[in-house]
Amino acid sequence: MSRCVVALATDHVRFAPALLSPAVWQQSAEMGGKRRPLFLAGRLLLATLMREYFGCGTLPEIRYAAEGKPAFCDTTLPHFSISHSGHQVLVAVCQVGEIGADIETLRPRASMLSLAQTLFSQSEYDWFLKQGDQQRAAFWQLWTLREALLKQQGRSVWQMASVSVDPLLQHFSGASAPLQLVSAVQADVALALALPLGVTHIEVLQADANGALSPWSAAWRTFLAHH
Repeated sequence: MSRCVVALATDHVRFAPALLSPAVWQQSAEMGGKRRPLFLAGRLLLATLMREYFGCGTLPEIRYAAEGKPAFCDTTLPHFSISHSGHQVLVAVCQVGEIGADIETLRPRASMLSLAQTLFSQSEYDWFLKQGDQQRAAFWQLWTLREALLKQQGRSVWQMASVSVDPLLQHFSGASAPLQLVSAVQADVALALALPLGVTHIEVLQADANGALSPWSAAWRTFLAHH
């Protein structure tokens, strides 16, 4: 399919426990603090998408590449990416090729100005400073675009400065393979996806308190590679 399916949920959603294997539940039991509910929400949301769109009764087995990027052991299944911030969880699934996804709540950050100066190009930083009361949203938009790209390519968040984004012309550089970036800032979150060029449609869903999925509207902006 030439579409990407994206779903959002919170870590309070009650999904069907049978969607996960005993091994995944055991894996989660070994986690502590805030990590466990976010891990489970991400896995359960992914399992729900795999059931609804690919007929999988339970979440297929997942392996991790050397750099830590997760993928299904069965290589005939689609690529996926999971992200979380605060209580929010984002899952994206794509059959066309590798994908990266990032979500960030539009929270304040004490080091925002210094991080922007360090990570962003001069033109980005100048644009960021001009955003006035939208500065927080602008920061997280540029941040999520970078992180989605790095996740798609299996690279580290420590390589953020290797990516540059032109928010006016909607271009970016720093990718090691052809792809497109898309971004949406809505309500209290910023979302970004790094997608193969073959993806022409993004279907967005949101889970209610019981795990049922319904359409959710996102105003995406597309960023293309600058050569």
